[in-house]
Amino acid sequence: MAAIVDISRLKQAEDQQQLLLSELQHRVKNILATISSLATRMSRGRTVEEFNSAFLSRLRAMSRTHDLLASGSWSGASLRSLLEVALEPYATADQGNLVLNGSEVGMGASAATTLGMIFHELATNASKYGALSTAAGRVEVSWEMFADEPAGPQLVRLTWIERGGPPVDASRQAGFGTSFITRGVEYELAGKSVLERAPEGLRCVITFPVVGNVEQTPPERR
Repeated sequence: MAAIVDISRLKQAEDQQQLLLSELQHRVKNILATISSLATRMSRGRTVEEFNSAFLSRLRAMSRTHDLLASGSWSGASLRSLLEVALEPYATADQGNLVLNGSEVGMGASAATTLGMIFHELATNASKYGALSTAAGRVEVSWEMFADEPAGPQLVRLTWIERGGPPVDASRQAGFGTSFITRGVEYELAGKSVLERAPEGLRCVITFPVVGNVEQTPPERR
C-alpha cells in the first residue's frame, strides 16, 4: 500500500534555514570588511596605545548597535533607539543633558549599523571636547522626514546641536571621527553631512534619502 507524505512544511523549513544562513554569511562578511577598514584607516599616524584605545572603543560601539539589531531579529532599529544606545554612557541620572525629539523612524539594518557608528563618533567627541564634557552641557538631537518638492523623494534630516560646553576650538584639526561621519553618510547612506564648529557648540546636520535606508514599517519603540 502506497503512503503519501506531505513534505511541504519540511521543505519550507529547509528553505527558511538556508535563507537565514545566507543572510548570516552576508552580515559576517560586511562586519569583517568594516572592522578591516577601520583598522587600516585608524592605524595611520597613531601609536600602538592610541590605536588600541580608539579601535576597541569603536568595536564596543559596533557591538552595542548589533545587540540592538539582534534584539529585533535584525529587522532594523529606530533612530531614537540608536541615539539612546550611543548616548547612554554619557547620560546624567535624570538624562537632563540629553534632548531627543522626533517621530518614530525605523532604519534598515545596514543604515542602522552606519548610524550607530556615526552617533558614537559624535557622542565621543562631545564627551572629550564638547557639551558632554561639562556638567552644564547638553546635546539636543531632532529629526524629521520631508521632501524638497511636493513630488520629490522623501528625505530624513537629523540635526545634532551641542550647548553649554566649553568654547569651541575652531582651529583644532579635524580627526578620524569627522572623516568617518562624512564618508559614512556619503557612501553608506547616499546622503550628505554638514559639521559646523560654532562658538557655542558643535552643530551637525545629516540628510539622507528614505529609499534604501528607512524601513517601510518602523520597528517598535524600545
